[in-house]
Amino acid sequence: MNKEKFTKSLTILTISVITPLLSWVLLKSLANNSSSAHNPDAWIQSLVDQPQSFTKNQSTTPWFQVVSKDGELFWQKEDASFLPLTDIPALPEKSIFMVTASGPKAAHLFYEFLKLREATKKVLILSASDGFLKDMQFYDGNLLLSCGQAYLVRLRMLDQLGLGNMMKTNMSAVWLDDTLFSGYKKEFLSLFKARRVPVFINASDAVGAAELDANRLIK
Repeated sequence: MNKEKFTKSLTILTISVITPLLSWVLLKSLANNSSSAHNPDAWIQSLVDQPQSFTKNQSTTPWFQVVSKDGELFWQKEDASFLPLTDIPALPEKSIFMVTASGPKAAHLFYEFLKLREATKKVLILSASDGFLKDMQFYDGNLLLSCGQAYLVRLRMLDQLGLGNMMKTNMSAVWLDDTLFSGYKKEFLSLFKARRVPVFINASDAVGAAELDANRLIK
């Protein structure tokens, strides 16, 4: 009787060990055989091979900070100066927008601004909010959008298990939040360069940050 109990317990233990291992091997195999698309836009691809520095609110190669306050969107001209979006100067051929907002109303307001400026095809929109980016995509599936930070958190977790390829590439660019990924930048840079996706980081100046081979948002 004791032998039967021992055999049964051993069988259960063996199954409990082997099942997760087999599941991981299967997922690893699926990840290795997965493929992801990338945005073939010529400008986006140039930012993969030749990262650039973008300076806040300048007339050429600019980036603009847009924030949500009391249900409306504002352009951050200075650290403590917030103006209506309509006060943003004329946009050059290519511009970067960093949008700190969430919700469908914010997405609608920002999309209407882009239409007013006839800029839906010449701006790259970066945001930490996955929800805001999905709302923007609802209005126009051809917008150049980054992924949100929740996507990157999930990707990092899977990549540490060797399953990073399970996450599909469906964005035009990536912005890395220093507070979340300060110790994981190089890994992400290598991963997304292989996927042909440009990476953006915040930088006080181009020196030093350029060593990371990433696009820089300079204040």
